[in-house]
Amino acid sequence: MNVADYVLLGLLLVAVFIGSKRGFFAGLLGVVALIVGVIFSISYVDWTTSKLLQHMRVSAIMVVFLSFVFMFVLVYIAAKLLGNMFYKVASLRPLGNVDKIGGAVVGVFQGWVLLGFILFLLILLPVPDSVVDKLDSSFFGPGMRGVIPLIYEGTTFLHPQSPFLVDKIKAALKAEPGKGSPKIMGSAPDDTNVRRIIDAMEYYFGR
Repeated sequence: MNVADYVLLGLLLVAVFIGSKRGFFAGLLGVVALIVGVIFSISYVDWTTSKLLQHMRVSAIMVVFLSFVFMFVLVYIAAKLLGNMFYKVASLRPLGNVDKIGGAVVGVFQGWVLLGFILFLLILLPVPDSVVDKLDSSFFGPGMRGVIPLIYEGTTFLHPQSPFLVDKIKAALKAEPGKGSPKIMGSAPDDTNVRRIIDAMEYYFGR
């Protein structure tokens, strides 16, 4: 274990603590919301990126990153709201200590998925090589990061037309800015950085 493991473990313990406070049913709804957010954000990242780049001349990498964050947060909030409505309508009651223990267990899964998604997004950013090396050689890092393609590619029945994670990322990163659109922020796509990200995605998640 290295310093990255201690950081990830600390954050995972925070998720466990929060899960124990929220309880099993609320935590389970949170896990479902996270999974839906991951699937939806990946499924539509290339479409969203293409649409945005038609109206602006910016880096595709920037748009892909922001698309992931925006869609994930949006879908997560929507799924949470629907889950809370179901929770109230179903009149589910806390189960005492069993509820706390169940919430803590679910908190592990929720924290694992959320941290995995964050580590996945870090691939899109210019993270220092020293940090990348620490994460790659850590005990928890690869497993957390690997849960994202596991979720997406394990639910291909929901998106049979685009079953592979890496292909979706490639399509999004290779989208071109609109020719007549103004340059309002960022810079033109950097071929070197795009190649770096695609290589990293294929290295971590390639089939």
